[in-house]
Amino acid sequence: MLRQLAIEVELVTCPGDFTTRITTLSPDLLVVDFDAPGVRAEILRAARAPRRTTPVIGLACYWSEREDAARQLADALVHKPPRMQEWVTQLRRLGITTAAA
Repeated sequence: MLRQLAIEVELVTCPGDFTTRITTLSPDLLVVDFDAPGVRAEILRAARAPRRTTPVIGLACYWSEREDAARQLADALVHKPPRMQEWVTQLRRLGITTAAA
């Protein structure tokens, strides 16, 4: 869905790889699925440490037990399954330009 908005996406599925990749890349945005197996708040804290200005969008299921953590650690929250308008709204709120009209 983000690619439809002309946002380049790099998928990292292993928490250890995530921490390594985030320190070697300079992303404009982090999207973290808080409901994915192995995703812990500590990983996000460690990943944000080098670049505290990088905005983070947290993904969480409606009524997820991890939604509170996502709200505390992320700059914005998108619920799963994400809807295009929700992405556009949160990205614009964070000052990220999209291809959406």
